[in-house]
Amino acid sequence: CFGIPLPPLDDAPALLAAFNAELAEFRRLTADRSLADLEHLPECADPEHRAVMEILSAMSDASIFTNFPLFSLISSIGATRSVRMGNGGLSPMMYSLMSIALIAHHQAYSEIRPLSSAYLSLIRRPGFTPYHFGRCMAYHVWNINHWVEPLETSLPMNEDSAAASRKAHNIMYATYQIDSRLWLQILLGRSMDEIVESGDQLIKTCALNNLPFVVSLGAPTVAAAHALRGDTPAMDDLNGCGFDESAFLSQWGELSIVENGWRIAKITVCGLAGDHTRVLQLCEGIAQTYPVTYPLNLEWHFWHGVAAATLLRNEASSPESAAHSAVLADEIHYFDFIHRHGHAPNVEARLRLLQAERARGDGHPDAALPLYRAAAHSAAGQRFTLLAGYCHERLADFQLEIRQFEDSRRSLETALESYRDCQANGLLPRIQGKL
Repeated sequence: CFGIPLPPLDDAPALLAAFNAELAEFRRLTADRSLADLEHLPECADPEHRAVMEILSAMSDASIFTNFPLFSLISSIGATRSVRMGNGGLSPMMYSLMSIALIAHHQAYSEIRPLSSAYLSLIRRPGFTPYHFGRCMAYHVWNINHWVEPLETSLPMNEDSAAASRKAHNIMYATYQIDSRLWLQILLGRSMDEIVESGDQLIKTCALNNLPFVVSLGAPTVAAAHALRGDTPAMDDLNGCGFDESAFLSQWGELSIVENGWRIAKITVCGLAGDHTRVLQLCEGIAQTYPVTYPLNLEWHFWHGVAAATLLRNEASSPESAAHSAVLADEIHYFDFIHRHGHAPNVEARLRLLQAERARGDGHPDAALPLYRAAAHSAAGQRFTLLAGYCHERLADFQLEIRQFEDSRRSLETALESYRDCQANGLLPRIQGKL
């Protein structure tokens, strides 16, 4: 098509090799400028160039789910072509799509920040249609922003995308943004009530427009919020309030993106309930089948590390101890890399808590205590309310272990306040029992 060669579509290694070659050319062409300056490239009105952007964009919409190597190559072709010829038509869409590929394959956060600045400016210019604005912003919120900017800034972007999609009568993308809002809300952990309200909106909107698949992406997160509020029979039980786990998995379990969404919701409640063995079981296979750019990766990687650290400490002589140690090391590395190259405050609390758990397990209480405190301080400072409660609770447990009884009581009181603030009422009896 238009003289653009593509490897066989079923040859993933060849597609990825072509992507990396195209990426090398993109980097060569932009080596002498900031990627943020791509917004100042001259406009290209060439009809062929604009037609190529349209075709590549259309191909990407399906390939991002069905053939990610092809998606990666398509995005890099569009971005490189735009640098050569100038911005035309859907060039900013190509920059955003290539940002997804850069994160997925290379964790190139330092490149993403200026590149996203360019395309976020370009899509607000006259002539960029509401349909494409909504789609581009949706990709940014689902895949990019949480790695390079404060997590809470995704919320207004989410609303912008939904509003533009509604204006373009693209109801599916508008409702997808309710799903992403749910994911952001559970990560921020500020209000279980707001998550339930968003879930009600999702169900009503999708029922009116016959979009059951869109509901399936967000329903487990809503069920987790109900469990945390104490609305279900047990903390680690998602059943109730209109959600049936068995029926849900029977209907949607063969779709990996949906099944993994259920897994991550279950991991959250099992982690907070202290069922660490179940967390490890649920984490198996997610890394191979869940998009690595989605925000909920921060959730399951964290609880994976917490579970491994807890089991390692409690079962030091277990045959699985070496495996638990390796998992903990991997997850610390995961968050440390994001902390150094992405937006550090988004992961600071999670990283410090995992480091504290490792120091505690290694028998270094003098190192563990300030790390626990740093985790709690960071979570509270970023207003990650549910996480702040959990960090203070873990700090309190450690303070009790090292016989700092008054400090432990104060930490538990802070945990209790945090859980109340975010309506995680299902956790209150445990803290009250410790007090």
